Amino acid sequence: MDEGIKSLVKSKPEFEVLSVTCTDPARFLQDVARVHPDVIVWSDAGLLDWALISELLHSSPDQESLRMVVVHADNNTLEIYDKRTLTITRKDDLINLVRQG
Repeated sequence: MDEGIKSLVKSKPEFEVLSVTCTDPARFLQDVARVHPDVIVWSDAGLLDWALISELLHSSPDQESLRMVVVHADNNTLEIYDKRTLTITRKDDLINLVRQG
């Protein structure tokens, strides 16, 4: 399932997709820093490290559009993680953010 999702997202020219297997977390982080992908598709059958996902989303300040798609092939579900930096100036801004997700 993850290969199909990678193929579908890669077919859109506006997305840079990183397609690597994470066997070495340090090397993986280097690859992400070098490629600056918009999307990383990650199969839960591989090395799924939540600390690494968190580090990816919160480290590189120049990768504001990074999205991670975690594929759970056993039940055909996806989890989408994205990095967003938002400025909130009013309490209504926070409420609207929580409503919209």
